[in-house]
Amino acid sequence: MTFVDAKIKNVFQLHARINENASLYAFYLYKGKEIIEKIGYSKSSQHVFNLTEVGSYFVKGFRRSDSEGAVSAISSRVQFTGVPDLPKPRAKKPIYFFGVSKVTGFAIESMRRNWKIDGVIDPSSRFVGEEFFDVPIIDASSVPQGARIIAHENYAGQRDDLEFFALRQGVQDVLTEELDRRGIIDLYQLSRTAYLEGLLEGARYLHGFIRLKFNARVPYTAVIGEGTKLSLSGLGTAIHPDSIIGKNCVIGQNVTLGGRAGKTHPPIIGDNVFIAPGAKCLGGKIGNNVVVGANAVVLNDVPDNCVVAGVPAKIISTDIGSYTAYTRRR
Repeated sequence: MTFVDAKIKNVFQLHARINENASLYAFYLYKGKEIIEKIGYSKSSQHVFNLTEVGSYFVKGFRRSDSEGAVSAISSRVQFTGVPDLPKPRAKKPIYFFGVSKVTGFAIESMRRNWKIDGVIDPSSRFVGEEFFDVPIIDASSVPQGARIIAHENYAGQRDDLEFFALRQGVQDVLTEELDRRGIIDLYQLSRTAYLEGLLEGARYLHGFIRLKFNARVPYTAVIGEGTKLSLSGLGTAIHPDSIIGKNCVIGQNVTLGGRAGKTHPPIIGDNVFIAPGAKCLGGKIGNNVVVGANAVVLNDVPDNCVVAGVPAKIISTDIGSYTAYTRRR
């Protein structure tokens, strides 16, 4: 009689167990006749294999003790039939926004990536037939029965079927549910777009949203190049509102890009720059392909292709080829 049991639990987990005492235990998982996973010797007499492919499985178990060495046995076969797929989501109701305003424009820009917005209802009918942020403006009579209609809270009382959002920190609504799914750079880019399009109330709201969610200051007035990332979601990072940051940079947590009294130019960071955690860049332009060491304090210009560290920061290497893992990250 075999001393190895194998049973499927939780639909997709194969639980293997050796039922005889020993000093050490090991497990091999077979699919058909092929070994697909090996668990080396340990003191645990059981192991859980997470199955992903449909098929017939068995486990070969090993027990080892000082008195008799290694002994093996195999379990009975078990058939894994797979995990059912998630059902397809039900079709969403048509989405409409109520009211032609800059706040509505900001909400459209924030939600359009993952939502199909069918129209903007103009209660005054002044702009019917035009487009608002590429969405047709329609009359209230054109809205189909049962449609979902989203509006800023200031439109309360104009219809009984409105679902409201509010640009106030700490309020949970359809807009914040969408924004909560996004990372810090994505939110910065959205705030930057809102700022450039004149949607200042939305841009300011996102600036506060970023600060509360990530404990970071990433102003919409700063220019951040394509491919630049903030490590650990920008935790503790503070960026000067006039900063200019190049492409494909990596900025570590608790980094400050600021200024000093008497220094009028904003922080300027080149392309492919790695700024390690805790660094402070308080003066001087940083060139391309530069590594700034952890907790360094940069007070003066830094040329291209070098590594700086210390307080105040000084060049410690010009062999930037040895640091491409930092300066060429994507």
